Amino acid sequence: MLRLPFLNPFLFFSLLLLIWNHSQTVSGQQTTRENAVYYRRRRSRKEMPLYSTLPLFQSSRHEKKKESGLTPSPKLAFRFLYHDTSTAENAPQWMRTQYIKSGYRAYLRKSQIICSLFSLHNETLNIWTHLIGAVLFVKELWGLSVASEYRLRQPSELYCMQLFTVAAFCCFFFSTTYHLFNCHSEKVCCSLLQLDLSGIAILISGSFLAGVALGFKCSPFLKGLYLSFTGIICVSSLFAANCLKAERHHTLKVGIFVGAVVFGLVPAVHWFLLVPREVADIFMVPLGMMFFYYGLGFCFWKYKIPERFLPGKFDIFFHSHQFWHVLVFLAAWEMYRGLLRYWQYISNANDLC
Repeated sequence: MLRLPFLNPFLFFSLLLLIWNHSQTVSGQQTTRENAVYYRRRRSRKEMPLYSTLPLFQSSRHEKKKESGLTPSPKLAFRFLYHDTSTAENAPQWMRTQYIKSGYRAYLRKSQIICSLFSLHNETLNIWTHLIGAVLFVKELWGLSVASEYRLRQPSELYCMQLFTVAAFCCFFFSTTYHLFNCHSEKVCCSLLQLDLSGIAILISGSFLAGVALGFKCSPFLKGLYLSFTGIICVSSLFAANCLKAERHHTLKVGIFVGAVVFGLVPAVHWFLLVPREVADIFMVPLGMMFFYYGLGFCFWKYKIPERFLPGKFDIFFHSHQFWHVLVFLAAWEMYRGLLRYWQYISNANDLC
């Protein structure tokens, strides 16, 4: 009996794979042509200059295409892991970061920007470190809202804890949004940077409010005094984030944020001197770790460690902003866990005040 080749499952699967591979090749060529037309139109409207984009990973067999100005196509089987990126010389001025030489996403459409969430470039870990942080704090907010043990405690204290988790979520979500979409245009980048800085101001204010409200529960005057300072710090930080846009105000803006965090030592030390030692031990270690993580992260960010020592070697992994993101999350997480432990203690203590 004659057996037709297409009845063999293996051959049939191979045939389908070849057809799919060919279709991907054709669609890839079509996408390249569409992008070329798109960029020519943008250049003709003088919206922005045309820069050649180069993929992040290149091999020697792509050198001829690179010299001719063509963008080499990634391997079809791993297309979703690749993304066309630019070197610092080919990226527009407003996108460039000191000591980062490659991995820039230049002139992408909105759909391409969203897809870049799953590709490698110099913002990948900046996006994912705070996206994961935002998801974790949403999970904690849900736990605070539905757990019966928390609903039996004083509502005002529960609201303070929920407010802190919302503040942390806003900070990390705004940061994720900025780092994902900051390659769209200079105007969008500046607007999202203000949103990112506003998230930092919200996290600082939320940390102050929750810590002061729980720590000075038995001292209404001190609680009101430090909450008033919290309001001033919140307004000052939001003003710095949204009104000090010029480059000449950068140092002043950074100084306001650093001063807001450092001022947190004042109520922390005051609280430590008021409460018994066994009570202070519950919250002082997480509080100290929070300040340590913030300080260490600021040093990484300010002095561009480690990429300043080896420019171009930490473009994708382990550059300073990634360390800053991780340490900011650890600081917020330590603060939250410390607040949770202290809140549990004061809820169970009968003669606290």
